[in-house]
Amino acid sequence: MLTIKWKGAVTGNIGGKEYAGRAHFTQSAVSYSGERVVTNGSGDEGFAVPGTGNTSNTIGSFAGGSTLTAYTSDTASALTGACNRKKGVEHLALTGTFTHGVVTTYTDPSISSPLAITVGPDGALWFTNQGNNSIGRITTAGVVSSYTDPSIVGSEGIAAGPDGALWFTSFDGHSIGRITTAGVSSNYTDPSITGPGGITAGPDGALWFTDSNDSIGRITTAGVISSYTDPSITGPVGITVGADGALWFTNFNQFTHDGHSIGRITTAGAISNYTDPSIVGPLRITAGPDGALWFTNSYDAIGRITTAGDISEYTDPGIVGQEGITAGLDGALWFTNGDGNSIGRVTP
Repeated sequence: MLTIKWKGAVTGNIGGKEYAGRAHFTQSAVSYSGERVVTNGSGDEGFAVPGTGNTSNTIGSFAGGSTLTAYTSDTASALTGACNRKKGVEHLALTGTFTHGVVTTYTDPSISSPLAITVGPDGALWFTNQGNNSIGRITTAGVVSSYTDPSIVGSEGIAAGPDGALWFTSFDGHSIGRITTAGVSSNYTDPSITGPGGITAGPDGALWFTDSNDSIGRITTAGVISSYTDPSITGPVGITVGADGALWFTNFNQFTHDGHSIGRITTAGAISNYTDPSIVGPLRITAGPDGALWFTNSYDAIGRITTAGDISEYTDPGIVGQEGITAGLDGALWFTNGDGNSIGRVTP
C-alpha cells in the first residue's frame, strides 16, 4: 500500500479526481501514471499529474518509493518550472485507489436531529439527539447506541469531562447532565440554569457552559454549580478554552438578535468583552492552532480574535450560513455551512 501525505495549499488532478488543500489519504488498487521531475538546486523529486494539459497541476515530491509529500504552492510553482523545462523527467507509475475525501454516513432509528458531537474517553463518538431527547454513541466502525433518561430534554452541547464521563447540556430540561461510557446518567439542576447551550472542559478541572439567561455557568465533577453574570454577557452560545487558559465565548442573543461580541472569562470569574463591526451573530468558537480563537459569524463570515483582543474577519462565497467550527489535525480550521450544505476549511 502506498501512503500519500499532503501539506500546504496545493491543488491537482489525480486519477481523474480533483484534490485541493491539506489532506491525508491512502491508495491501494487502481493504476495511475505520471511524470517524476527532478528540480534544480534542491534535488527534491516531484511529479506532474497529466489529464488537464495544465502544468500547474505539478504537485508534490516522491521519494523512497513509498511516501509522497506535497509541498506548499511556492514549491509547487518551482516544480512546475522544472517540468516546463523538461529537465530530469522520468516516467512514474503509481497504483492505488484514492480514499481521501470519501464520506460515509450512518443512519439508525435512534438518531434524531443530532446536534453536538465529541470524542469520548472510550474512543467512540458521543452526540446529542435533540429530536428524541437522547444521547447517542457511535463507534468508528459505525455501531450506534442510544441512551435515554427523563432528565435528557432538548440536549445541546456535549463534552468529555476530566472524570472519564461525558457532560452535556439539556436546554429544555434546564439542567446539566452526565453520562458514563456505560450509559449511566446523572442530572444536575440549579436555579441559575435556565437554558444551557455550549459546554467545554475547563483548565481548572470543571465544566463550563453558556446559558441563554445571559450567564456563564461552571459545574465541578462533584456537581457544584456556580454562575457568572455581567452586562456584557448577552445570549452566549459557544464556549471553548483559549491558549491563555481562559474561557472564550460568543455573545449572540438569537431571540433578540443583539450582543454581537466575543467574551472572555477567567477561571476566577473575571470577565472581558470584545466588540467589532465585523462581529455579527457569532455562534460557535474554537481554539486555533495559531493560538487565536476562531468563530463563526452567522452572516457568512469566519472571525478570528487573538488573546490580546485583535479581531480579523474572513469572507468567501463558499462561506454560507456556517455554524460549527473546530481545529483540524492538518492545522486548518474546519466549519459547517448550514445553508450551503457543505463543509468548509480555512487556513490560519
